Amino acid sequence: MAASSQQKDSLTLKIYLRPTTALPPPAFGPLGLSSYLLDQEPSVASNLRIEYEDGLTGPGKDKSCSIVSTNPDRATQATDSLDCLRLLAKTFLPASSNTTDDQTERIFKILAPSFDPVQAKDMNTLTKIANQIDHHLTLRTFLVGYSISETDWSLWGLIKSSSTFNALLKRAQHPHLSRWFSFIDCLPSSKSTITTLQDQIKNSVKGRSKAGVASVNFDGGLPGAIKGQVVTRFPPEPSGYLHIGHCKAAILNQHYAKIYDGKFLVRFDDTNPSKEKDAILEDLGLLGVKGDRMSYTSDYFDQLYGYATEMISKGKAYCDDTEQEVMKNQRMARQPSQRRDSTTEENLSRFEEMKLGTPEGLRWCLRAKIRYDDLNGTLRDPVIYRCNVLPHHRTGEKWKIYPTYDFACPIVDSIEGVTHALRTNEYRDRNPQYWWMQEALGLRRVEIKDFA
Repeated sequence: MAASSQQKDSLTLKIYLRPTTALPPPAFGPLGLSSYLLDQEPSVASNLRIEYEDGLTGPGKDKSCSIVSTNPDRATQATDSLDCLRLLAKTFLPASSNTTDDQTERIFKILAPSFDPVQAKDMNTLTKIANQIDHHLTLRTFLVGYSISETDWSLWGLIKSSSTFNALLKRAQHPHLSRWFSFIDCLPSSKSTITTLQDQIKNSVKGRSKAGVASVNFDGGLPGAIKGQVVTRFPPEPSGYLHIGHCKAAILNQHYAKIYDGKFLVRFDDTNPSKEKDAILEDLGLLGVKGDRMSYTSDYFDQLYGYATEMISKGKAYCDDTEQEVMKNQRMARQPSQRRDSTTEENLSRFEEMKLGTPEGLRWCLRAKIRYDDLNGTLRDPVIYRCNVLPHHRTGEKWKIYPTYDFACPIVDSIEGVTHALRTNEYRDRNPQYWWMQEALGLRRVEIKDFA
């Protein structure tokens, strides 16, 4: 399997670990290829090692992987995932599988947009890639030739590190790509790669906790908390991986639930149909965070729609078709919308058009009628419902309107029995808005505790 019998440099693939992938993600591609090489040809072990290092400090701070050579004339030979893949292939794969082949370069050209961090999260970009690759794999087992190449591991790594790409495959619209991915993903070396990586990240997190997580400020109790009755929650958007702010919020919420013998809820705020969850639960597991119950805001779409209708009937919400930029300027200038005093009947009719997703309905949004001239900008008639005709990943095409986070969160918190909402102090200006929603609908008030 080795490229040749000639003497090679000994290479060390360094994988830089992070507790979440908000920073550069683990280099699944090079790691998968290295594990495959070591599994298929044990003799490769004399020339290839895998090491795991801290990715938050030191040389790995801005990288996901690198390859270091024992040859002093070529110390560091590769510093990103693609370079590492090419070097591993050139060194260890048969000549027919390395990157000199024109077809290999064609595949890398198709995958190129995914190497950009922004485009790698864009569903449209990834759909175009998936469409091309699916067509390419119609009569093929591998992307290039008749054996696994660096192109296969590059694409496998992209899918493993992208919750967006995972969600795309779950739509079952790319049968050949899905068949190919299942084959690569079920290889013994692929499975051991993921298991080993997860274990390494867990150990890394545990090591950091003594110096970092343990220093998180847990001082001070929860206002009005009663032992055995506290319920906290962590409501992330299902749009990818955890970031550092998420980590602290999740840890704090679980901490207070435990010390008060209460319950800790994990609720995915899936109010945006174009965003889908996948990786967050894995990241929470790596942090040792596990909810007593998991739910989705979409579980409450019917109730939320009912509450929105109730607010309209009470004169506490109105439909608005003001252009977005004009609405923004009016809010900044503390001026009312021309639609603010529309009748209840007009608003209910327009909201029904929104619900149906008609051309007329798509012109409108629903705004809470609070105080357009309030000093607190979050109270200047915020939007609480908007149209989106994209199918929802859980409810399908049932809904054409979706609540905003600012409307749904306080309502679902109250419904689910949350007693204390822990939020970063950047949300402090939104606390009055949060309580207004509950008071407007006669719902139980939830206490808020801010943290830095």
